[in-house]
Amino acid sequence: MSSLVSGRPPAARTTFLVLAAAVTAVVTLQRIAIPFGEEQVPLSLPVVLVGIGYLLLAGQLVEDRPRTGLYLLAISLCLAAALVSFVVNAVEASFGSVLLLVVLYAPFAYVLRSELHALYGRLLDFFCQLMVIGAILSLGQWVAQMLGWRYTDLLADVVPSSLLLENYNTAYPIRYGSEIYKSNGIFFLEPSFCSQFLALAAIIQLVRGGKRWRLPVYAAGILPTVAGTGLLLLAVGFMLISLHRRAIWSFAVLAVTVLATTLVAITPAGDLFAERTQETTTRGSSFSLRFVEPYEIAYDDLGADTRTPFTGRGPGYTQRRADADFQRTERMLLFPVVPKLVAEYGLIAALAFTLFTVYAFCARVPSLTIALSILFMHLTLSGSLLQPTTVYLSLLLTSVFATAVPFAGAVRVTRRLVMPPLPARGASGP
Repeated sequence: MSSLVSGRPPAARTTFLVLAAAVTAVVTLQRIAIPFGEEQVPLSLPVVLVGIGYLLLAGQLVEDRPRTGLYLLAISLCLAAALVSFVVNAVEASFGSVLLLVVLYAPFAYVLRSELHALYGRLLDFFCQLMVIGAILSLGQWVAQMLGWRYTDLLADVVPSSLLLENYNTAYPIRYGSEIYKSNGIFFLEPSFCSQFLALAAIIQLVRGGKRWRLPVYAAGILPTVAGTGLLLLAVGFMLISLHRRAIWSFAVLAVTVLATTLVAITPAGDLFAERTQETTTRGSSFSLRFVEPYEIAYDDLGADTRTPFTGRGPGYTQRRADADFQRTERMLLFPVVPKLVAEYGLIAALAFTLFTVYAFCARVPSLTIALSILFMHLTLSGSLLQPTTVYLSLLLTSVFATAVPFAGAVRVTRRLVMPPLPARGASGP
């Protein structure tokens, strides 16, 4: 460990412990909340902010000027749009929503000192180790039900309901009327979150190489979630990795995928996944509520009046719209990042914030493959604009390890968006 930071091993050890604690909080505390009046604050938010604050005060973080500039531009445009909404429609606009937006993304302005970047591989491996436990818990929930255990939310049995985040489908049956519930790995907000985190761990393991035994463990943990988002993330990750590997690697992955799909198809889980594929053409299905209707609503709302394309409908609008739709239809709309930004802050602020997000996640990071996989997960697979679980996982596994750009050379250096490939453990990776 002393080799990580020449002459300063204690700083490196402390920094790793802080980052590992933050990753642990993002994974294991994502369902825990702190009551704040009528609202709830996810516990992972203050935990990560305290860790970032400590590293900043200890001098282990430095400002990245391009990230800071894009953050200030995006936030300024969002605040301007929000101000108009507060003036025009003060009763409905949510001050807490815009405040959370400001606080949640502020850490993206900072990156670790360059001598601490050697910690990146260790932190990735730590995350993968955590997800091995997550996979075992997910599979264990399924096996226990197959052996006759009647599903119960084990975390809710020990944590007061007032401390659990609301408005998430944490526990629900694999199909209507079934006594078998989808696995959520106990600690994850929903089965889909468990599926996505496990898929991300598999992608990271493929990028880093070594410890291939973890891959079937992750796959086994994904299946009981019966969630298509993890499989979609895996497909994107495989495509990104294939761009950096020889053709033989792609053919091998294709062969393994076909074999795995065949094996799953002949099991009871195959019928469940086959049912999920029918959702792509069904109005009101999970697929439609996540990937179709939010975009339609955001587009239609742009024509509500002449002001909306520039200022949106105000912070918190999409949550109010989703709640109203649920009261009417008992279906929960899920607004991904871009349609939520467009609907609440207008086109200009949405464009600026999306640009900031892409840059913050991907610019000069150790592994562009991992960064793009997380970016896809963040932008499309969940309503994660104000979700610390996904936002801070992105911060810890991508942005905080980016190479800082000094102010004087920002214009020239920012053209380099990608660092050299991440050194793999046992094999080269993208």
